[in-house]
Amino acid sequence: MNNQETDISKRLLECMHASVTDTLSTMAFLEAKLINTQTMDTFTCTSQVAGLIYLHGNHEGMIALTGDRSDIVQIVSKVIALPAEKMLDDDIMDGVSELINMIAGGMKSKAGLSSQANLAPPISVMGTPSLTQWKTSSPTNIFTFQTEVGKFQVYASV
Repeated sequence: MNNQETDISKRLLECMHASVTDTLSTMAFLEAKLINTQTMDTFTCTSQVAGLIYLHGNHEGMIALTGDRSDIVQIVSKVIALPAEKMLDDDIMDGVSELINMIAGGMKSKAGLSSQANLAPPISVMGTPSLTQWKTSSPTNIFTFQTEVGKFQVYASV
């Protein structure tokens, strides 16, 4: 990774926390508190629900929002204004995809990369648990957030 790529990666990671808290506050009226950070050499998510989005253009990366189904359902319920007990699998998958799209878009915008990087359409994965991997040579930063309705993680390999 050259110096410009390293600078972009640092900017993106610095903007991740603000994007998550702003998105959850605005879209779900939830306060998201960062409770843990860690770094892994691989991008490997094991969770019951995940929304993933690919960043490409002048900079490449993968960003994911993951968590236990019960926590993600409560959070997505707030975003789409549908009671958790009425949510179908399609609602959960659409909601987690939209949530990671908003978080990644906010991160990209806050980092000043609006014209330098693009976001692919988000995808969602659900299972008990599901395993999601992306091949990368960059480290993966994992941010764990707590809200009053549950916790979730954001993975960023950028």
